[in-house]
Amino acid sequence: MNLPVRKIELIIPKENTLNILDKLQAEECLEVISESSVEDFEIVPKEDYKLRLSEANFALTFLENFRSQENFIKNLIFSFVPTKETLKEEEMVEIAQSAKIKEVVSSCASIEEVINKLQLKKENLLEERDVLEKFSNTSVFFRSDLQNVEYFAGTVEKKDKESFICEISKKEELYIEEGKEDTFFFNFVLYYPKKDSDYYLSVLKKYSAKKESVFWEEQPLKALERREKELGDVDIELDIQSKEAQKLLFFIPKLQALSDWFSFEIEKKEFLKKIRETKRYIVIKAWAVKETVVKIKELVGKETPYFLIKELPTEEGDNPPVVLRNKGAFESFGIVTGVYGLPKKDEIDPTPYLAPFFIFYFALALSDSGYGFLLVALAFLAKKIFKKANADRFFNLFIFCGILTTVLGFFVGTIFGRVFEFLKIADPLANPIEALLFVLALGVIQIFAGLIIGAVWLIRRGEVKEAISGNGASIAFFIGVILFLITDNTNFIISGVALMVALAFIYSTGEGIFQKVGKALGSLYGIIGYVGDILSYSRILALGLATGIIAMVINMIALIFMEMIPIPGVDLMVAGIILVVGHIGNLLINALGAFIHSARLQFVEFFSRFMEGGGRYFQPLGKNGRYIKIIN
Repeated sequence: MNLPVRKIELIIPKENTLNILDKLQAEECLEVISESSVEDFEIVPKEDYKLRLSEANFALTFLENFRSQENFIKNLIFSFVPTKETLKEEEMVEIAQSAKIKEVVSSCASIEEVINKLQLKKENLLEERDVLEKFSNTSVFFRSDLQNVEYFAGTVEKKDKESFICEISKKEELYIEEGKEDTFFFNFVLYYPKKDSDYYLSVLKKYSAKKESVFWEEQPLKALERREKELGDVDIELDIQSKEAQKLLFFIPKLQALSDWFSFEIEKKEFLKKIRETKRYIVIKAWAVKETVVKIKELVGKETPYFLIKELPTEEGDNPPVVLRNKGAFESFGIVTGVYGLPKKDEIDPTPYLAPFFIFYFALALSDSGYGFLLVALAFLAKKIFKKANADRFFNLFIFCGILTTVLGFFVGTIFGRVFEFLKIADPLANPIEALLFVLALGVIQIFAGLIIGAVWLIRRGEVKEAISGNGASIAFFIGVILFLITDNTNFIISGVALMVALAFIYSTGEGIFQKVGKALGSLYGIIGYVGDILSYSRILALGLATGIIAMVINMIALIFMEMIPIPGVDLMVAGIILVVGHIGNLLINALGAFIHSARLQFVEFFSRFMEGGGRYFQPLGKNGRYIKIIN
């Protein structure tokens, strides 16, 4: 449900501010409304938390580079819902005050400095090696004692090689060596008399010869071997530093806690900069959920009897946050709503209404009892493994979906792609038209339900005419469609369309006749949109058929391999691997598809009937950080 949010003003003595603030922060019950900018509040701690936070975040970022890549499936799972470790507040304080953590941050800085120097040295050596490799089979090296001879080590494009050599050789007093073979360039070293340097330089310029720097003072091959050895030494040093960094990976959870702790303290300081102060009191204006106002009074009353809390009227320009809360099974389906966003402050919470449709469509998209049972088992196992904040809600959602998938799978008689005739009640493969009509009928029912919800909500807001001319007119049309589906009598559709046009015309909010006619014609045009929306539900059938067909193909492939392998035991092992890997992969891919497409039907076809969305999340002063959630 969409909880009512109130604008309140809280006045408390200055001497109690930090204690009260700690309690309010722990409860996450106030979102402050900025009124001023107090740059030097006398009760604000002077420690530079921003510097400490940047140090902790630096250490975290640095160590993350040395952590092995996490499992793709784990990343995929937690991309849908933020999950956090949980700690008690005293544990957070202990970590923040730990000298060992300061040593870890310092060690990260030292290791990074060494690694950066080694990386720079390696880059320079690699560049030098690349040049040396071009001339490793020549005799060129850096010389400053040449009196009458100059040399040029460089490259020209390979297509110009013959003409370049021909032209450069017109003068006989020269010596040229060819460097390493290259696909696109001709590498060479040219020695020539200084007296003829103008001629040779003009030829080199004509062929756009690129000069390489000759920086080695020994035979190129020896210089190359020396740099290869240096590169090996650098790689060993980098490996040593990498292992030193990996020893600190154990401290990542504590660094995360440290980062969040400093964020909490910074948030507290920023909070104090947004409030008004008098000589003895501070005044906090904030948004709070109506039901928590009593709790706020209790928390503040335990610290001081000298306080005042009162409710303020909302003003034009106020943008109160939206807080949704659902209990029981509906709590898990809040994840689906969260993917879409929040309703506006005066709109209905769609979560309880989408839940039955979403779970049913998900089950239809998988429609295999084996997959449903496996999904429940995997989700239950994940709940036990990933004990993080909010993880339970996410995995419970898939447990519910898996249970219904198991039940529906028996109706079509499939268990891991194998059809059991004695279980089968419906056969989508044998009767695809009937199956298509069934899912389209589901679309009619859901859109009809959405129109009713929207109409009721408009009436409750006092917009009766809008409810009748808009949603009410469409409801009349859908009643006609539903009666037609039941009786196969086209007169019901004709009556539904006629009533829709009449309601749109009579209860139009427009004053002129042309506006009313426009509203009526617009309702007729809307039928096309409804037809498109209803056809969108065919994707559920397509997903269900695809899941079943792929499962059957996996079984066939396993059987083929088992028949191809003549060795007893090995044939069963190979077939078993194919079945396990194939069915788990099919489940994961199609469960993702079932989630996405079932959610899309809610967001586009259902929500649009009664909700615009665009609500703002409640952002209270709290201790629910990026990595850690504090528990009492």
